Amino acid sequence: MRRFLTAAIILSILSGCAIYEDMMKQDEDADRQRLSAEDTSRIAELYIATGRYGVMLSQARDILRLPDITPTADAAVVPAGDPIQELKGIADQQVRVARELGGDTAAACSRPGVPDDVRKLACETARGVPASLQQAVPAQVAAVAARDQQLGDLVMRWWEEVCATAPKAGPGEPHACSIE
Repeated sequence: MRRFLTAAIILSILSGCAIYEDMMKQDEDADRQRLSAEDTSRIAELYIATGRYGVMLSQARDILRLPDITPTADAAVVPAGDPIQELKGIADQQVRVARELGGDTAAACSRPGVPDDVRKLACETARGVPASLQQAVPAQVAAVAARDQQLGDLVMRWWEEVCATAPKAGPGEPHACSIE
């Protein structure tokens, strides 16, 4: 009798897990269907914006001659074709960019030779990168877009301040802070 009860309990747990898994998959499928063409377009914009932030941070590092602390081993690859997975990938990239910004500005804050105005902003930014930017958000367009706005403001401010100190490009040479 005990074996029967144990087996029945185990089967109940396993079937409960399977039911829960099916419900989660149905929720994800419903999320995919709810995404409009506008949302799909916004996802593409978010992907491009997050990539630009990485380029901007790299340019600022080069100008200030900071060490590259970018984590390459766990760099995100955003899977194409599945909007929910794309959003998850973009959200992961945003976390990496926020951490990169925090690391770069902390390094600039303590590095000799960094111009005073840049050092001041670096120290402020290093202390002020919100923890919320360094944590996962739900794979929802609104949540990822809101974080993009906040992250973009921080990265843009840092990049513009550093780029203002870049030497002027010679004739026919690209500026140190060209994005395109």
